[in-house]
Amino acid sequence: MSKPVVHLYEWDGGTEADSDMPDTLICGTDGADLQLTPYSDHVTCKRCLKVMADDAARIAAEDMAMKAARYDELSVLARSKGYGCIWDAIDAAGVRVKT
Repeated sequence: MSKPVVHLYEWDGGTEADSDMPDTLICGTDGADLQLTPYSDHVTCKRCLKVMADDAARIAAEDMAMKAARYDELSVLARSKGYGCIWDAIDAAGVRVKT
């Protein structure tokens, strides 16, 4: 006998203006008698897992883009102050950096 599929259910109660439960889950499944969990490590639905992996990859890409933009900003600022690179400016400021 196979184990029942557990779906991710992230509904947090909605807002005061919109407190209706969603009709479908993130994987597109709808219906009654589903096993649901708010904990991502308990999910066994393959479609829910794929959506979660896609979201994690999108968030990681956004984080990398934001870090690159911040590094570019700091690089321009350090060069405008006469330093060759960011690390020279950090060293001159006396900030200790863990590596």
